[in-house]
Amino acid sequence: MLWNQTYGGADSDIVRSLVEVSGGGFALAGYTNSLGAEFYVYIAKNGPQTAIDLNRALNYSKTQISRGLTNLTGKALVAQDGTTFSALPFEEALELLIEREKEHAQVMNEAKEEQM
Repeated sequence: MLWNQTYGGADSDIVRSLVEVSGGGFALAGYTNSLGAEFYVYIAKNGPQTAIDLNRALNYSKTQISRGLTNLTGKALVAQDGTTFSALPFEEALELLIEREKEHAQVMNEAKEEQM
């Protein structure tokens, strides 16, 4: 298998299982200690949550939760309505991330052409 994308962050990210899904893709299962990823998965699985809900359920500090939610909100993977946070459905989140990577690649190609 050829990997063309990396996910995660500065902390440990472990894949425990890989399964093929319809549409020709794959789903990875495992865990991550990277800030924000666990919050997205928890909200996507359990429905809208407040920062207090996340603190109680996941036992992260208020600062870690605030940073993670700010990061996810900035990436449009999580939406905020008052004090409640809702996750973009996984398929839509994946499409959004793929589209952003395509746009980034286009910008890089244009910059490369300008340099030549």
